[in-house]
Amino acid sequence: MPVAWTIHCHDEELRQAAQDWLAQAQLSGAPLPQAGELLVRIVREPVEPPSCADAASAALAAHEGYALVTSGRPPRAEAQIGCGGRRGLYYALEELRQLAGAAHWREVRQRTAPRFPVRGIVEGFYGPPWTAAQRLEMLAYIAARRMNTYVYAPKDDPYHRSWWREPYDGPALEQLAALLARAQELALDFVYCLSPGLSMRYAADEDYRALLTKTRQLFDLGVRRFGLLLDDIPPRLQHRMDVDAFPDLTSAQIALIRRYYADLLAWDPAIRLVVCPTGYWGKGDEPELAALGAGIDPRIDLFWTGRNICSQELTLAEAALFSRSAHRPPLYWDNYPVNDMAMTCEMHIGPYRLRDRHLYRFSRGIIANVMPYAACSRLPLATIADYAWDPEGYDPEASWQAALARSVPDELQQPLALLADNVRASCFGPPESPALEEALARSLFNRLYQPEAGDWRLALESHLTRLAAAADALRDRACELPLLDELRPWTEQFAGGIRLLQQAADCLAAPSEATCRLLRAALDHYERQQRHAQVFGDVLSGYVLEVLAQSSTPTTTKNEGC
Repeated sequence: MPVAWTIHCHDEELRQAAQDWLAQAQLSGAPLPQAGELLVRIVREPVEPPSCADAASAALAAHEGYALVTSGRPPRAEAQIGCGGRRGLYYALEELRQLAGAAHWREVRQRTAPRFPVRGIVEGFYGPPWTAAQRLEMLAYIAARRMNTYVYAPKDDPYHRSWWREPYDGPALEQLAALLARAQELALDFVYCLSPGLSMRYAADEDYRALLTKTRQLFDLGVRRFGLLLDDIPPRLQHRMDVDAFPDLTSAQIALIRRYYADLLAWDPAIRLVVCPTGYWGKGDEPELAALGAGIDPRIDLFWTGRNICSQELTLAEAALFSRSAHRPPLYWDNYPVNDMAMTCEMHIGPYRLRDRHLYRFSRGIIANVMPYAACSRLPLATIADYAWDPEGYDPEASWQAALARSVPDELQQPLALLADNVRASCFGPPESPALEEALARSLFNRLYQPEAGDWRLALESHLTRLAAAADALRDRACELPLLDELRPWTEQFAGGIRLLQQAADCLAAPSEATCRLLRAALDHYERQQRHAQVFGDVLSGYVLEVLAQSSTPTTTKNEGC
């Protein structure tokens, strides 16, 4: 039964913000475990940062931090919220909504504020962009996870990249306006990016005017944060007029950025600009990066992906080096969980890892590049949001388990966790299928060296039975949940791999030329499918090849060998 929320607040701005939030949140209902009333008292009381914090951290805590104290129990519970602004209020109300919707009410007493100023996502992958509905749903999701930024930069939206000169019109303009309006309702910063670098002539005034005209249309729509993306283009000047006008690409880009930023500031002095340099990854002390940083206004943010395009780790030392070289801290465009280009066979649903717990000290923020699979992106994004809010207290596994519990019903949590344990391939590079690899190795060892330990197949078959049941559960419910629907190719490959493992165990138990031939054919088929949906990494193939090798050893009879 829906709970009746009663707001008590003497601050008119905060009271109206709370009412606006309620109007949105009540759409999904916020039931208490029992029917009753939730009395919410709100006061303007900015959260103070730690005593050692600088002015920027203090401002961030005051604007986005909040204090939340609950008391009483259903059917009548109370909550007190102290905050300094709309964002902090929304975060507190969202936490309270989740608490009210939980199976068991619990009392809370906390005071919290984010560490990273910028926390969000970029729709920046190659491939079919998200639908308008997927974007709107994702805005609500990241706002509920205390992120504050959405960056619009889908590589295959023609208006963003190939048609960068063309103004929006018709349905495309209407969808963009609706997206911007929704972001504003949710207190999210909306960043619109243009990517003109493939065809723009830096020395051509007509090209610059086209860029500015396109930007003005977006400004008139209400956009106040822009991105100029100069990534994934040739590293040298291409047009003859540019070669004649500039000594190198960096000089041309500095001239463009300076002119563009000056025109933006003339429209609105509070406007924000972020630039993605052509060299957007590396050690952080590259000459081109240093020249670019020295040549543009320090208020302009620079995107950076770290040591690699998809970096295994982000370290404090590398962030500090970038900050000195570029004359500003990096705004990380982190290419996780994105799985485009050469990673399309991978499914990145694991937790965020290997980012320094003190990275916020030399960073503007974390912007996570998402997958084309919007529903699947939510699992890792929840962990990224937790890290970006509190990197020092972040626990990857605990964060992921909490995200899992919010994503699927109780009976599907273990099956999904088992699948996730076997689709670990990503830039983080953790061991693939660790539990399965251990079970397979133990069965082979026992067969060869510890026959007295009993049937070497028993433990393995028990493990495979659990995996098969998980695959069946996920396949049976795929029509019900977008997350499971997007996972279908990997779930099918998961099930196929389990069948292959069972076939391999049968072959090892009773090897013959026929069973080995069939097993080789099954392995070939499975490996072809791995190009589209990778599961188990190389663990399964390695096991099957070892089975084929053992099936040809003298441990079998002369007639049984392959």
